[in-house]
Amino acid sequence: MNSESKSLEIMQAFKSIGDKNIQAIPTFLSLDTNGNLIIETNARMLNCTDKEISFLCKGRQIYISGSNLEIRSFTRTMLSLGGKIDKIEFFEVK
Repeated sequence: MNSESKSLEIMQAFKSIGDKNIQAIPTFLSLDTNGNLIIETNARMLNCTDKEISFLCKGRQIYISGSNLEIRSFTRTMLSLGGKIDKIEFFEVK
């Protein structure tokens, strides 16, 4: 499976999870110096490439950019990313 079809499959899974009525939990981000990021939240994936990942959670869009980004694992309430993370931005969504 190439990386583009893997990204599409992951986005579809996240959209499915995000569309379900899951009890809201706070959003927690854990970043280590090796470029591993763990996000604990209920999220709806918006975009997923090896250069950017973005999703919605609790009225905010979280945008992550870098290089060689990859989703290592995900569940209904947790997302684990790896790669070289250059920037993490938060935008309020109305």
